[in-house]
Amino acid sequence: MKESWKLFWNKYVKANSRYWINLITSFASQGITALSLLLITPFLLNTLGNNDFGLYGLLVVNVLSFCLIADLGYNTGLLRRLIHEQEKSSQLVSGGIFFYILIWPLLMLILYIVFSKGYLAFIEYPARYAFLLSTILVLNLMAILFDVIIQSVNKIFLGKLIRIIKTIVEALLVYLGALFYKLNGVLVALVLVNALYIIVLALYARKENGFSLHWKYWHIQQLLQHLHYSFWYFLSALAGVMVYNAQTFLMSTLLSVTALTSYIMITRFYEVVRIGLGNFTLILFPSISILQKNNDWVGLKHRLRAITIRMFILCVLAAFFLLSVGKWLFIQWSGLTGDAVYRVYMAYTFLILLLIMEHVPVVFLTALKFNRYPTIVSLIQGLLGLGLAYLLIPRYGIIGAVYASLISLLLTSFWFSYWYLQKKLAVAHG
Repeated sequence: MKESWKLFWNKYVKANSRYWINLITSFASQGITALSLLLITPFLLNTLGNNDFGLYGLLVVNVLSFCLIADLGYNTGLLRRLIHEQEKSSQLVSGGIFFYILIWPLLMLILYIVFSKGYLAFIEYPARYAFLLSTILVLNLMAILFDVIIQSVNKIFLGKLIRIIKTIVEALLVYLGALFYKLNGVLVALVLVNALYIIVLALYARKENGFSLHWKYWHIQQLLQHLHYSFWYFLSALAGVMVYNAQTFLMSTLLSVTALTSYIMITRFYEVVRIGLGNFTLILFPSISILQKNNDWVGLKHRLRAITIRMFILCVLAAFFLLSVGKWLFIQWSGLTGDAVYRVYMAYTFLILLLIMEHVPVVFLTALKFNRYPTIVSLIQGLLGLGLAYLLIPRYGIIGAVYASLISLLLTSFWFSYWYLQKKLAVAHG
């Protein structure tokens, strides 16, 4: 018995110790984030009121997610190049930082025009919100860049530990900001926390990678070359935004504030589930890219099979939990009741679990840079989802948006990503 346990430990735990420590710290980070969301979201709803909370959901949750495509795929491409071309670290990192500084005024102008013209919703102070949101966005992009540097040496756990501290501080400052200064206080708190977060990440990233940050490393030709390299990562991010966020903008024009608030509460609750289960695959990006660098296609096939089986079992268990205990927890947490809300909750459960399973091949395809055709299919999925939502929401209400997402996912990316990855691995293995 002792020998069997020792064999199990050496084969599955010790041999994959970096994976397990990355996974455990990722779950710890997401656990803190989940707890923060579960505690702060009802507080913000009660403190800000329906109108400002709806605006918070539209601006912070969705506009920021939508604007994260502003990096044009730079950070995702950076992660892969830092693994394969580490000698170019200083040029790539400096190029990214100065690129984000340059696009800051442009983002501010775009957001001001969108807010002042009322394209999303009526916003009383468009210049103020354009400045705050563009600042938060650029800070987020810089934070992701420095976190990517830490990921490139497969020390995801280090970035997660820093993020845990950041999340706790952020929750406290957002609480105080909302309590005393309402929505403005929340946005200012996010600016302050993310500025401090960047400084800490940059210090640790430089210690791990040894890059130099200087304007002399920034060249427009090199920037354009990297953006060309990252083009399909950008389109993939755009497709993701269309799938996860664009429908909320559409819903803001088709539904009442109360209905939109209910949808945001459901999506925020399930964001915890999606991110938590997604950790099992997301942290694999560096190791997948390293296996490709070493030309270990057999190892990649085994890794894909093991992760797919593991995620399927987890999703089945999650379905039982979410449709029983999870439903009760959601009601207690959100205070939302009624048959319409329950139907949306049930449908959204299946949507999230299907998206988690679809995420398995997506991570492999992205890390291996086999993502051109899957990205095109994802864009079709996003457009199809928006078109169906436009037709179904007026007839079925909130659940029409969920139906639209389910139908578009099953008709496109859900089956295509698995099929295409298997085909590419078979060709690569020869």
